[in-house]
Amino acid sequence: MLNDLTKEKVDKALELIDRNLTRQVASGQDHRGGAQAGALTHLLCRDIIRASRTSDLVIEAATEDETVKRKIFVALCPFLKPEAIVATNTSSISITRLAAATDRPERFIGSIS
Repeated sequence: MLNDLTKEKVDKALELIDRNLTRQVASGQDHRGGAQAGALTHLLCRDIIRASRTSDLVIEAATEDETVKRKIFVALCPFLKPEAIVATNTSSISITRLAAATDRPERFIGSIS
């Protein structure tokens, strides 16, 4: 599932993914050819908060701003099933501090890249 702040940002992301897949096929990096068209059909673009109700794992990859990330977790967690795992991608923010913004710090994972 793919979500962003606005529909325009989601559309731009889909365009970028399509361009990258096309480039990989054209340069010979991806020899599957027509598989690129099928790849985009596997992306669901919808309200991720409500759609996450059935997810076992949710990965946050928002901008590198702790306030933004924490707001996402606060909005997201009430909609998740209790056993769902929440993950983050960050390069500098404390995983422990981010986990504390959730209702499930014991089911929170992250990797500082």
